[in-house]
Amino acid sequence: TGNIKTNPVAFEITPVARQIDLKGFFAKTNNSDGPGVPIKITSNDELAKAFEQGKAVDSKMWQERIVNQVDFSKEYLLLFMWWGSGQDKLSFKVGEENKKPIVIHEFSPGSTQDDRFHANLFAIPRDVNWRVEKK
Repeated sequence: TGNIKTNPVAFEITPVARQIDLKGFFAKTNNSDGPGVPIKITSNDELAKAFEQGKAVDSKMWQERIVNQVDFSKEYLLLFMWWGSGQDKLSFKVGEENKKPIVIHEFSPGSTQDDRFHANLFAIPRDVNWRVEKK
């Protein structure tokens, strides 16, 4: 028997979904029914329109920050914006449906009456579906 040499192989694990940081982002949206139906964004033009629609403050700066974090040829964005309890939470998990991954956004409504603006942005591969569930 001879010596067997092995080379370590680095595997890149691509997440099914990721959240893009919007800390400090603010928009003058009037949605007060929880996250509801997000805005699906599949291009730079749609990103600009989504921010106009939501009346985003410092829109151009945020667009530039976000566009450098997404590859629209491989993924799309979901933008959730709403006013609600300061305790409102929107998280996500990855499940499986029909033998394919699915991103499940879970909304947990808060119980306080302190209306606050919430915004969550998620990047998801183009071939992966999503849905929202209330906890």
